[in-house]
This record gives sequence, C-alpha cells and structure tokens, in this order.
Amino acid sequence: RAGLRESWHVKLRGAGGHGAWRGVHVPRILQRDQSDSSGDADTPLAIITRADVRLRAWRTFSAAARVVDRELQASDGLVAVVAVGEAPILRLGTFSVWRNHDAMRNFATRRPDHGAVVQRTRAENWYGEEMFARFVPYWSTGTWDGRDPLRAT
Repeated sequence: RAGLRESWHVKLRGAGGHGAWRGVHVPRILQRDQSDSSGDADTPLAIITRADVRLRAWRTFSAAARVVDRELQASDGLVAVVAVGEAPILRLGTFSVWRNHDAMRNFATRRPDHGAVVQRTRAENWYGEEMFARFVPYWSTGTWDGRDPLRAT
C-alpha cells in the first residue's frame, strides 16, 4: 500500500445477469429481487463482465477489444471503467459504473462495433466461459480518478 494514492470502495446489490464465473452461474447468486431499481432512470448501475478467452481466439479478441474500448470510452453515461485480469492471462473482465440502466443498455445494444463483436464472440466461439452481471451500487467512499463515481452520476 506504500504507493496507494486513491482508494474507492463500493457496496453493490445484485441485480441480475447471465453466464458463469469459474463454473458458478450468475443467476444463482444474483437473483433479482422485487426491490431492485436497476431500471430506474436516475439509479447508477455497476457492471462486471468476465470471459475466459480461448487461446485460438486471442489475437482476434485483442484486435476487437481495442475497437470496442474506443467506443466504450466515448459512450454517453459511462462514469468509470477499469479492465481487470486474473491468472492466467486469458481470463479478462471489466468493472464499469454507468449513470443509469439506459446508458449502459445504449452502449450494449446500440453501438455498432460492440454489437458486431458480441455477435462474433458467439459465432466464432471465442470464450470458454463468460459472464455479465448487473449491480445497483448503494454506498461508496473514497475516490477513483479524483472523484467518487456515484456522486458523479
């Protein structure tokens, strides 16, 4: 922690998703309850994506990821995003915070490069396992890039 300059902590409530992380299926642990407000216009949303990229798809995935990242960074309503990895190198993911469900949905379904890549991942079977999980952030403290992302929404 000697070099730590910032720290942001957030508490999340599961709000649904699909897929699995190391064999644990998301719907089993993120049951959407009746009090979920992830569709509300003013409710921030956090997303975790994760994939085990097949070795044979690595180059194709890497090239596509650069294009999608440019589209992601320019997305209206994206508050913060970070890529994450786990050993071995082919296990990758993202953690992102969005202004609301509509902003996230617009990126996921209406951005041409992202949509094309999602179709290719399925058609070409890039992943051994994949996961998409939604969360409603309900508490945070600290900063990420000099601000608290929940207060920036």
